Amino acid sequence: MKNAIFLKTWVIALSIAFFGITSCTEEAKFDLNGKVINSTQNGVKNATVELLSGTQVVETATTDVNGNYILKAKEGSYQLRVTATGYNATVESIDLTGNQEKNVTLLGSATVMGRVLDSQSGQGIGNAAVKLNRSVGDKTSDAGYEIIVYTNLLGYYTINYCPVGTLVGIIEIENFLPREVLFNVTEGSNNIGDQTVVSPPQEGQLRIVLTWGATPSDLDSHLTGPNSLGGRFHVYYSNKVDGGAELDVDDVSSYGPETITIKQLRDGMYRYSVHNFSNQYSNGGQGIYDSPAKVEVYNSTGLIYSYLAPVFPANGGNT
Repeated sequence: MKNAIFLKTWVIALSIAFFGITSCTEEAKFDLNGKVINSTQNGVKNATVELLSGTQVVETATTDVNGNYILKAKEGSYQLRVTATGYNATVESIDLTGNQEKNVTLLGSATVMGRVLDSQSGQGIGNAAVKLNRSVGDKTSDAGYEIIVYTNLLGYYTINYCPVGTLVGIIEIENFLPREVLFNVTEGSNNIGDQTVVSPPQEGQLRIVLTWGATPSDLDSHLTGPNSLGGRFHVYYSNKVDGGAELDVDDVSSYGPETITIKQLRDGMYRYSVHNFSNQYSNGGQGIYDSPAKVEVYNSTGLIYSYLAPVFPANGGNT
């Protein structure tokens, strides 16, 4: 009887000891975490981070909106591969012997250059923030922007090692309305040209801003409207102040802006037109359409109307 009891006890004890040995031989996993950033030192969202042993992917993760990632893997030597749309892939060797932090920089193959101008002076604005994301859905992002650079004192900015593709976002500076932008970036050098930011007019006033492309070099704004004598005024480059309106900027070197502010509105018809001063022949209107010219109208609360140049008529014309 005693022998039987001893045998049962021994069998149970042996099972427990065997289980304990098995659990101790399991290999521990360590945390590998970090951040994926770009040349502007901001996090790259939705990047793919892979841990490879030879050619086999053993762990993978996707960065969050701030560029953070975390992987778990056993001790060993690995390759860390990071990819993201628009950027060049990067691969780095890593020896994992414990919990470790590893930050990675992704670089693009483009350079983007541009300038930010004041609608009221046509001069460059310093310290304007150019904020961009790689997704059209992130035009204005509560989660923050992936690419952020600032203009110098003359309004110029450069994004080195920029990702390629469609970049969307805004230009922001104090006392100016945010300017939404969309850049189509290709490999190599990309001169975006001038972007105009607008200071809102006073209450009861209107501001009309003309911008265009590199060509034609000189487009002109013309505004006619009712004056205080019952006739009509005409504001343009040779008559800059008339009838309660003023031509603030006359640009003659591409892009614009040409800005007219109506400081005193009267009842009646106002007519705004654009003239191609660079080409005053019958096909001058084609240059306006191809530029492409854009006319924006602002009141004290912001943008209220936006117009693109109409299709060039078959019978010619240059306004």
